[in-house]
Amino acid sequence: MLNILFSLILGITGAAIAYSFSHYDLGLFLEGKEMITQSLFLVFLVWFINSFLTFLLGIKKDKEELSIVGAVFVLIILSLLFFTKNIVYTLIIAFSYLGITLYLYFLTRKRINYFTKFHATEVFYPLMKLGFMFLLVVISTLNFYQTTRFLNKKDNNFLTPSSFLRLTKPFVPWINKYLSESAETSFNRLVGKKIGIKRKDEAMRFIIKETLETMSEGHVRQMIGFRPDVIPVDKIKVYSNGEIEIEPALEAASPKIVKQINKNLMRHKFWLPFVVFGITAVLLLPLLWVFDLISYITIPLLFFIFLKTSVLKKQKEMREIEVIR
Repeated sequence: MLNILFSLILGITGAAIAYSFSHYDLGLFLEGKEMITQSLFLVFLVWFINSFLTFLLGIKKDKEELSIVGAVFVLIILSLLFFTKNIVYTLIIAFSYLGITLYLYFLTRKRINYFTKFHATEVFYPLMKLGFMFLLVVISTLNFYQTTRFLNKKDNNFLTPSSFLRLTKPFVPWINKYLSESAETSFNRLVGKKIGIKRKDEAMRFIIKETLETMSEGHVRQMIGFRPDVIPVDKIKVYSNGEIEIEPALEAASPKIVKQINKNLMRHKFWLPFVVFGITAVLLLPLLWVFDLISYITIPLLFFIFLKTSVLKKQKEMREIEVIR
């Protein structure tokens, strides 16, 4: 009965892997039509469950159970073909699943014999970390492939205003703080020189304009083709306490900014997929660390529950060990 239930759970997990990856579309994100954060979180969660089930397969040491992995492999192929209609994307995910699952399975069987006393965290936590590192490489590879397809479809349109605003949103608070502090410092210096500017609002906007024009000179403009002077300073919100909010101005200027960035990025079209691959790996590291922490907490807890409920049983056996003295 437990074997049937286990096989059913593994099959559902395989279907969930197919479903989560089928909803992960970098192209839609670049068009500004979809967020990928939720899809990524679901992918990592399902992968965690699959890795844990793989550990259980390795503990059972029954090679016949590998037929379940083969069945799930076929299920993933059929499900992804149904959802995506893309055979290359399907094969990348399906063979990644098969290769990583089999690798973790045999590594589990080998590693569990290294210990004379079972300790779930010591045995399985390093394997879970390894599985997430493999997943990071798989997602980066998918982003490489999806970026290549997207560039072949969209001429001179790598970013849209919507995707640009989403990408810059995490950095906006830092920009606001930087402009606020710079403008406040410059304003105090101007007042100290008694330049005679009556309204703080006018002074702050003048300082912000000068700052943006300075940013538009030199390497910033040459590297990404971005001229900050296209930002309408009159749309920047300046509060009485000196705080600055640049979001309305960025939103108004986003079509011009995106046009400039796209024009310059397309000059390096060949290298963009490689850049996306590297950026993906870097940006996913925090999510990987989160699931590493979750794994460190949940793995011993799950094995404690399984042992207490007799789903798994501890046994003692005589074993010869090799030592160096």
